[in-house]
Amino acid sequence: MRFKYSATTPQGKIENGVIDARSSDEAAEQIRSAGLLVVSLRRDAGGSFANLLGIGWVPHVAKVAFAKHMSLMIRAGLPIDEAVRVLAEQAQGPFRKALFGVLAAVEGGRQLSEGFAQYPKIFPELFVATIRAGESSGTLERSLDDLALQLAKSYDLQRKIRGAMIYPVLVLVAAAGIGMGLSLFVLPRVIGLFDSITTELPLATKMMIGFSRFMVAYGVPFSIGVVVGIFGLAQLLRWKPVRPFSHGVLLRLPVFGVLARNFNLAMFARTMATLLKSGLPIGDAFQITADTLRNARFKKALLRVKQGTETGVPASTVLEEFPRLFPSIATRMLAVGERSGKLEETFQYLAEFYEDEVDVTTKNLSTVLEPILLIIIGLTVAYIAVAIITPIYNFIGNIERL
Repeated sequence: MRFKYSATTPQGKIENGVIDARSSDEAAEQIRSAGLLVVSLRRDAGGSFANLLGIGWVPHVAKVAFAKHMSLMIRAGLPIDEAVRVLAEQAQGPFRKALFGVLAAVEGGRQLSEGFAQYPKIFPELFVATIRAGESSGTLERSLDDLALQLAKSYDLQRKIRGAMIYPVLVLVAAAGIGMGLSLFVLPRVIGLFDSITTELPLATKMMIGFSRFMVAYGVPFSIGVVVGIFGLAQLLRWKPVRPFSHGVLLRLPVFGVLARNFNLAMFARTMATLLKSGLPIGDAFQITADTLRNARFKKALLRVKQGTETGVPASTVLEEFPRLFPSIATRMLAVGERSGKLEETFQYLAEFYEDEVDVTTKNLSTVLEPILLIIIGLTVAYIAVAIITPIYNFIGNIERL
């Protein structure tokens, strides 16, 4: 739930904002823990409805531009509050509202990272942790640069994967549409011809006729059921208890499994490089990276690595326990990086390596899938042609023998 609040700073200044919490008591406690005195607190009635409609969503590109422009302004000597104000005035929608909330926090004497932490739906933990590390080390502008690069690379990888999936999805949807059209409008006209044939119909023809009659009688509810079923299956696979199984199956699929693994490896290495460069301890970096990745198998592995590093076990040693997720080349390079003290550079190299692998795979994906899709469509067309022509050919042959 979201709560709107008004509070006073120790200096007596009024601060307004929005906070996410499970209850009003928890929201009040979060505000008090930030050193503020609560004046008013009420639930944001439009929050849940806005989230349902996706109104609170902020484009990834907007976050990348914000981090880059913020870095340039701070490097140019602009005060942090003034830089946030300029960017907030240029922003739109929920991002504008969030940035003005961040501005209010900064003007109230709080750290920039604390202002971002008020909006976890817009600024994830990676964003907040990188800024906090930059503030602690006095290298905020560099941290913002690294963050902008991280967000840009993440967006680029996701865009490439979505682009690679468009072609096969469009082909399958078109094939399904053509099949529905044949079943509903073409085949029913052909069935009348087959009803007049007294000879035994081939099994393929009987199956085609049965499917066509089924579609004519129940086509609409069947189509709705298929759409609902696909949507329900997608939601089931996203259900938290099912994710370890579904994500494990995904990683074992041909072509798509390799793509998913390389994508997660690229995100893992890039995030670790960014966090370590910002000065975060390696255990915290693994925790934040685990929260950033979406694949449940990789999350579990990285949390196991975090536990190992806290007891003095090298990260590369723990990663060797997951050979399906982390290839030997990655674990060996990390071992070298640990021994040489250049772990950050090693993660940087691995990120670039696996980003290139994702790039090559997405470019070749259509080349790999195209012959498979053509074969499936060709076999379907051949089946329909044989199912229609065979009984006609047999009927004509019987007439000639008479």
